[in-house]
Amino acid sequence: TTTPEPTTAEPTTESTEPPTTEPPTTEPPTTAAPTTVAPTTAQPTTAETVATEETEPAPKIEKKIVNSKYTDLYSTAAMKEKVTFSLKSRITGTKTKKLKGYTIVDTMSEGFTFDKIKSVTLDGKKTLSASQYKVKKTDEGFDVDIAQSVLEKDAFYNYKNVIVTYTAILNKDAVVGADGNPNSDSLKWIDASGSAH
Repeated sequence: TTTPEPTTAEPTTESTEPPTTEPPTTEPPTTAAPTTVAPTTAQPTTAETVATEETEPAPKIEKKIVNSKYTDLYSTAAMKEKVTFSLKSRITGTKTKKLKGYTIVDTMSEGFTFDKIKSVTLDGKKTLSASQYKVKKTDEGFDVDIAQSVLEKDAFYNYKNVIVTYTAILNKDAVVGADGNPNSDSLKWIDASGSAH
């Protein structure tokens, strides 16, 4: 704020009456409201820089029972009967931020024994060959690793989901009744920077 210079009245000789002095008016100091300027970001101007702004889809995974007697999430089966499951896992990463790893993890209850992978597809349209993924049996189920040769291709990111179809056998440890024999699934991936999720 700037303080104005004091002003002094010039004495007058024409008037014989004593000068009247107006009481000074004191204006409250004014304080300028602070202004905040948001930083400006230059907009990309080429196709290349626009591509770098792609956002990675959030990972998501869904499991369904194929040809269920009741719903996609609930069915019944006899001992030693095969049950077919479908895992639909969202593809994260982009063409400009290619993944370095992509693993679908299925964890079964004790009442199920993993049988085999029937197919691995991209959106149900493109079927991956056995050399394009690796199946690893675990104590609680299995993992499916998508090969690096698939992850490094632009075409992989044109699809939305990896779909794994597999069978499991209801074994002697199966629970009879409403509690059933649930199993769970998850997704592990390594992003373009090498960070594991």
